[in-house]
Amino acid sequence: MADKVYNYTLAYLEDRLQSKVTMERPEITWLRGSWHIKNVSIRPNFGREKKEFVTAKGIRISFFPWWNILKMEIGIRSIQVEEPTVYVRIEKGRISNLPSFDFLRGQKGQKGLFSFNLREVGISNGKMSLSYPERPTEIVFSGIEMKIRPDIDKGHYGFILANSEANIMVKEFSHKILSLKGDFSVTPKNLTIINSTFLLPEGNISLEGLYLEFATARWETRVSSEMSLDALRSVASGQWPVVSEKVKDLKGKVNLSAAMKGDRGGFEVKGLAKAGEIELDGFNIRETTSSFSSKGKWDSIKESPFEIELRSKIPVELARHYVAQVPEMKGIADFHINCSVAGGQWSVEKQKIKMEGDVASPRIEVAGMPVNKVSAKFHADLDSVRIKEMTADLLGGSLKGALEFALKEDKRLSGQVTIKDVELNDLGKLRPLNNAPRAVLAGRVSGDMTVTGSISPELTIDGSSTMQIRDLDIASGGSFSTKIPSASLKTRISYNGGVTNIKSLEIETPSSVASVSGEISDGDLSLDLYINSSDLNELTGHVVRGSGKVKARVAGGIHTPSVYGNISLSQVLWKGYNADTVSGNIGFKEQTLTSTGLLLRHGSSEVFLKGELSLAKESPWLNAVVEMKKGRLEDISSMTGIDLLAKGNVSLTGKVKGEISSLNGDIGIEGSEMTVTGEDIDIFSLAGRLEKGRLLLQKVEISKGNDKVAINGSIDTQGEMHLTLSSSPLVLGNFTFVKRNKIPVDGTLELKGDLSGNMRNPSFHGWGVINNAGYRNINLGNGNLELSVSDRMFNVSGPLFGVDATGEMMLQGSNPFQLTFSAKDLSLTPYFMVNASLEGLTGILSGTLKAEGELSRLNEVSAKGYISKLQVERGPFLLENGRDIEVELRNGKIIFNSFHLSGKGTELDTSGWIGMDGETNLLINGNLDLYLLQMFTKLINKGEGVADVKLAISGKPLKIEGTLVIRDGVIVFKGFDPVFRDISGIAALNGKILTVETLTGRIGEGRFKGNGIIEMAGIALKRTDLLFDVSGLRLAYPRWLPGEVEGSLRLTGEYPSLLLSGDINVVKARYSERVDWATLLPSFKQRFKELGAIKEEGGALRFDVNFNADRNLIFENNVGKGELKGAISLRGDTARVGIVGNVEVMTGKVFYKEHEFKIVSGIIEFTNPKKIEAVLDFTAEGKVRDYTIQILVQGNINDLKVIMTSSPPLSELDIASLLSVGLTSKEFVDRGVGAPAYEAASIISREVEGRYKDYIGFDRFHIDPYYSKATGTTEPKLTVGKDISDDVLVIYSRSLSGTGEQEAQMEYKLYRNISIMGGWSSFGASQSGDLGADIKYRFEFR
Repeated sequence: MADKVYNYTLAYLEDRLQSKVTMERPEITWLRGSWHIKNVSIRPNFGREKKEFVTAKGIRISFFPWWNILKMEIGIRSIQVEEPTVYVRIEKGRISNLPSFDFLRGQKGQKGLFSFNLREVGISNGKMSLSYPERPTEIVFSGIEMKIRPDIDKGHYGFILANSEANIMVKEFSHKILSLKGDFSVTPKNLTIINSTFLLPEGNISLEGLYLEFATARWETRVSSEMSLDALRSVASGQWPVVSEKVKDLKGKVNLSAAMKGDRGGFEVKGLAKAGEIELDGFNIRETTSSFSSKGKWDSIKESPFEIELRSKIPVELARHYVAQVPEMKGIADFHINCSVAGGQWSVEKQKIKMEGDVASPRIEVAGMPVNKVSAKFHADLDSVRIKEMTADLLGGSLKGALEFALKEDKRLSGQVTIKDVELNDLGKLRPLNNAPRAVLAGRVSGDMTVTGSISPELTIDGSSTMQIRDLDIASGGSFSTKIPSASLKTRISYNGGVTNIKSLEIETPSSVASVSGEISDGDLSLDLYINSSDLNELTGHVVRGSGKVKARVAGGIHTPSVYGNISLSQVLWKGYNADTVSGNIGFKEQTLTSTGLLLRHGSSEVFLKGELSLAKESPWLNAVVEMKKGRLEDISSMTGIDLLAKGNVSLTGKVKGEISSLNGDIGIEGSEMTVTGEDIDIFSLAGRLEKGRLLLQKVEISKGNDKVAINGSIDTQGEMHLTLSSSPLVLGNFTFVKRNKIPVDGTLELKGDLSGNMRNPSFHGWGVINNAGYRNINLGNGNLELSVSDRMFNVSGPLFGVDATGEMMLQGSNPFQLTFSAKDLSLTPYFMVNASLEGLTGILSGTLKAEGELSRLNEVSAKGYISKLQVERGPFLLENGRDIEVELRNGKIIFNSFHLSGKGTELDTSGWIGMDGETNLLINGNLDLYLLQMFTKLINKGEGVADVKLAISGKPLKIEGTLVIRDGVIVFKGFDPVFRDISGIAALNGKILTVETLTGRIGEGRFKGNGIIEMAGIALKRTDLLFDVSGLRLAYPRWLPGEVEGSLRLTGEYPSLLLSGDINVVKARYSERVDWATLLPSFKQRFKELGAIKEEGGALRFDVNFNADRNLIFENNVGKGELKGAISLRGDTARVGIVGNVEVMTGKVFYKEHEFKIVSGIIEFTNPKKIEAVLDFTAEGKVRDYTIQILVQGNINDLKVIMTSSPPLSELDIASLLSVGLTSKEFVDRGVGAPAYEAASIISREVEGRYKDYIGFDRFHIDPYYSKATGTTEPKLTVGKDISDDVLVIYSRSLSGTGEQEAQMEYKLYRNISIMGGWSSFGASQSGDLGADIKYRFEFR
């Protein structure tokens, strides 16, 4: 079947195409409807052209498989051609080498193997060549990616071109199209492009609606493009070399929009061109728009002219590009040009060009001069240019004229110009005058000028002018203000063959006459100059002021002129230099300026100059002497125009010689009684030497007393300084402005830095180190400031006394200055320490302050700023601002706008001012936390509650007035348990006196009421006198003796040593605390320690309080009961409390186990006013079995003696044994041996040791059984021990049976678990005893 299809296909195509067809056998997949043919070529059998018109790497055909089976034919639906090459030959407007494609439609009534229902033909990576042999022209398309949708019945083919490249070749011209995309259709008769885009090396071209009729070559379209001018320039270089040379520097872009149409006979174009950012030979054109139209014929263009009408905005800069003699111009002009061109098609040299038209511009610039409302008509060809009806507005006036110049032959020129009311002030902007020394003129000029001449072969000009100038203004450098109402200018000048003849040049003003006459020939001058002016400023435009005469003869070459003459000037001012008179002779010859004597007088100073200045070499050479004796610095400042910032006496000598750039010589300056920038100095001395143009300062010293400043370095001939400055520590109190303003400042300033810049405007950069600065006894600390001077402005910045400071001060006049201080967390503690009443306060401050004023009037300094953070602390109390505090310094006062401070329980609103002299006016309203009481006295442990405050602080010294209202206060005094609560009170402050009108509150269940006065020292307590009455006061102080008291107290004295005095009656008190006999004595010792535990450094509170108890002083507990009475006084102070008085037992008894003892007598006495020290004298008596026992306790509480006696008499050991276990020691022995004896001894040991060792002074006390070799029985043994130190223990044992056996031991602890023991024992030994030693190791089990 495949062979049948292959043979049929070849025959079918060759028959239908009338061409030779070759291809490989197809690969057919019937079920998928796929057919692949490789290596296809088609060559025509008709016409003269036998070249293959189609080749393809492969063709893929898609068909309808089921349709084939039913109809027994192949129904083709799409064709994909791979890498085809198509050759098309076009002759006489038609395709001559391609067959008809009617075979795709088939033939009616004829049935074959193929049927066509094509939906799409695709082409990938294709190539097509269009050949026009009549031109000859060839267009080659490559890389074609295309889809064709055919309408076979109508013979119409629609194309979608995705991508293609093309190369166009016309004779020697060739051009490449980088990319072609579009949507178009083709029929055998025409080509229609709906839209298409060409990507060229020069830019993009878009075609819209192109229609081309093959038979007639009639076409029309709209074209838009964006083209690169530099790329077009490269195209032109190959096609039109002459044009290319003129546009070789052309750069930029141009956008074209045009409607085009034509046929074989010719073309017609109309459109717009917009160009932007064009650059040509240094000219830049940002944007211009041109309209154009053109028409012509294709075939006869060599002989017949074509016309171009152009309307365009063209930069006038282009004129200079093509005609060098045209002055520099700027601006845009509207051109309307009609141009006819005939001659060689591609050769500009052979063309004949004629142009005429008009030009207009609202504004252009010619040689820097603005020209407005320009209009002219012109006619030009290759022979001449004629400009007529030329008008313009320039320099505030108007111009009319005509000009003609020839481009060939003698190139003659002629012209006439009339100007009216032209302003001269912009003439200096003309480019030819830019670098020429000149006077800048202002005024209005009117007149006529006539110019004739020729520009070839030599420039010949003959001209004359008569001008009138109104409101003439003359200046140099643009700085002038003198106006001359009228002046006249007359000239007659001719130029011919290199000779300029100044027949007359005269300008006359109201104050001056200047005339020049003579000849300039071959570069030689022969001129007479005379000037007589009563106002030099009129002629020099403020360059030189004064009056005078100059008479001189100018001769010699123009480059080597010689001038000899005399000057006599008065009241001269020149470039900042002043002189009352300048007189002398001057000469100039062979480039050397000489003077045998030039005297400058100013004020009381004279400067004498003589010498010569040679300009013959590249570097001028000077030999001069300058001398000034007994001059004044003020005269030098005025004479030189240099503000030396100094006054005083000065003398100067100098002698220099050599090249200006490398002068050598000596200079000396001595000064005395000088003031520099307002600072008085005693002596100024300078000795320097010029070496190769540099002034080496051998010695510069400035001294004031013992303070010295030294300067070293060099200064060049231009006045540029390279100096270093250093100083000894300068005493701040010695500075003039400090002394003048009587500022109480201490400390030193040490300077170090570099001086640079010009002498007229010196600069300085360095550091100022301030050490040990103080102000009004405030230790400010140190500073390390960066210092600089620039443009007579002194700048300072850096850390200063804990803040960041920046500022500037003008070093002239009254020395105005500006300073900025910025602080971040600045410690306020040193400032609080100055006032003893503020001791203990700490604080920090953050903020910014900007100050300005004049150094000479510090009392008028003003400042503004804000405090962003203000914190004041004492202990845990913190007071701080909630928002920025605005601060202003004005008229010597620091003014605070209303600000708010807050802390725990404290809210304060403050406003007012503080004077620099200490005077104050502040208003404070708000409430204070009573915690603040802890900040001002150490007697108070706790303060709670609120005090409403209204205070006015004013005057100098300070006076404080206002009221304080306390509400719901709570106070806890140190060492005093009762809490003062519900405190309310009203106090009035008047100056230093705080009057407590009423103060009430509760202490426990009792109440108190008081009043009095407190004298203040600033914000601290100074003296007090307060009286309080208390009633129903139930005291738990001391806590083991609660009771109720009443009475009055008075607090007086100067703080911190206050006296608390008064009388207190004890209404009732009861001691009921249970007591363990084993801890009774230590407990009483601890009680007295607690009474004396109040400690206050410095003895802030002294006591003189009397306590009386006549009744109801009861003790009743487990060890006894009874009633006491007494009177004691509290003395001493909070550093050393003392009690004086006694307490006596009225009735009472004590209990020990089942035994009762009656207190026969008892008294406790306090005799030491400096501490609490009790002396006891107690006697108690009781009955135990048949014994009457009396116990006597006597002595100091810290060294009590206990004596026990009995009747019948017993030893103290037996009495103790009897009281503890009811047995005497003998009864104890008689009652048993062995285990019973051991137990009995253990019982007695525990009882006696536990209850009595504190009284008998031993650390160990126990009774143990032991076996006695002497008696052969178990006996009791008494052992006592005493800790001599933490590491040494001494132990003594003795038999209680009367055998006399005893032993002694000492134990020394080496480490925690290891001890060394040594001793002597007679237990079970000879009468002399035995000695021994052991090492003991102790184990602990937990």
